[in-house]
Amino acid sequence: MKQQLKIAVCIKQVPDTGQIKWTQNNTIDRTNMDSIINLCDEYALEMAFNIKEAYKDKQTQISVFSMGPYKACEILKYALALGCDNAYLITDKVFLGSDSYITSKILAQAIKYVFQDEFDLVICGQFASDGDTAQTGVGIAVNLNIPVVTYISSLIEVNDDSIVVQQNFEDSFNIVKLPLKSLMCVINNNCKLRNPNVLGYMLSQRKDIKILTANDLGFERNQVGLQGSPTYVYNAYRYNEDNNREKKIYSNLSSNDGAKIILKEVQKLFDYYED
Repeated sequence: MKQQLKIAVCIKQVPDTGQIKWTQNNTIDRTNMDSIINLCDEYALEMAFNIKEAYKDKQTQISVFSMGPYKACEILKYALALGCDNAYLITDKVFLGSDSYITSKILAQAIKYVFQDEFDLVICGQFASDGDTAQTGVGIAVNLNIPVVTYISSLIEVNDDSIVVQQNFEDSFNIVKLPLKSLMCVINNNCKLRNPNVLGYMLSQRKDIKILTANDLGFERNQVGLQGSPTYVYNAYRYNEDNNREKKIYSNLSSNDGAKIILKEVQKLFDYYED
């Protein structure tokens, strides 16, 4: 029986949505603005602590990872105060502008670097409030070559070599058994989140946040950041809901005809914002 369980939790510092500013490259300017921990990531941390408490007969080590500027140390300190054992900040100027594809590669490489393949679980939030692509967690799993389960709402039970969770969708749910050495993407399930106490804050001051750079992880400048990212934000704008907009309903279309209509409407959007 394995006596030690190693869990990696990936968290992200996100901007207060009312203060978002954009760079010339249509990426979020994260300097000099108030930032908070991404909400889904708080539930990912809560899931890690629940698993630790369920594995009473195992020594469970929770390591938390965040990619971002030095300001992201704030949320790592918060995670340490909650009870995480180790914290890693992945930061480098060459990482600036990395899309979700490259970000998942960087985070996966950081987990490999720290654990040398000796980890049991990776836990991420399903969504990030500043991007909402839901791609990074799955991308990490692909790069680590491990199974992934998304939209996890709660922990059902733990076993020596597996975990049973509930997976929620809009109108249904699944009970899923996943093996150790897999990745979990956790959603907001409205459970009560724990808060750091005074002792937790005191203990967190004794723990160092370890810095990982592109050189540590073996990345060249052209492999990451804007240069290495295959996707680029063409434009960014604030959504303005208008219930009086024209609505069109198409029915009984072939897949080919439907694709042509979608392509035509998307092209209209590009033409509009290009002007």
